Amino acid sequence: MNCKVFIWASVVFSAALPIQAKADDASATTIDAEIGLSPVLSLSCTPIHFGNWRIPERDNSRGKTTVTLQRTDKTVAVLAGDTNQVARASRFGVPTAGECKVTGSTVIGGNISVNISSNTEISVMANGASHGGKAPAQLLAMKIDLALQSDSVVIDDSGSSSTFYIIGTLTIPAQVRQTNYGGYQTVSKATISITDTPTQ
Repeated sequence: MNCKVFIWASVVFSAALPIQAKADDASATTIDAEIGLSPVLSLSCTPIHFGNWRIPERDNSRGKTTVTLQRTDKTVAVLAGDTNQVARASRFGVPTAGECKVTGSTVIGGNISVNISSNTEISVMANGASHGGKAPAQLLAMKIDLALQSDSVVIDDSGSSSTFYIIGTLTIPAQVRQTNYGGYQTVSKATISITDTPTQ
């Protein structure tokens, strides 16, 4: 009797599981701190001088006289209205526009805006220092209007602007008396302001 022996071989397959890399529980990097130091933004202006004018005594039948300061390469005073016998006296200074300059700007190579306020219908008061120490015995109700020659300035590589100018018009009333002669200055001051941001 023949006997047959059967040998069973079995292979067990297991599902492959992914091997996970080990993850750190912490991380670090570095950071820099940066600081900038800039000079103080500054705006300075010199006073405006309308000059000293010889003007005759006159009554209300005459018209007003205006003196307008203009500026190109130099200051020019332009007379208008009643200019009869009106002439500049050079002894107490020549007409001069106000000169302004910006320093400490951060808008290198750009333009910044300039503004003026409280600059119209400015009244005057006595100031003998502007007329050799002589103040008027009676105030003449003159009015002054000031203006910017330009409403923006260019800033150079040093953070400074070139000089820009404040100009304006002085209005002298029709009636002028002997007691009105003397030195004057504005009662209030116009305000010039800048903003250190580039203009569009």
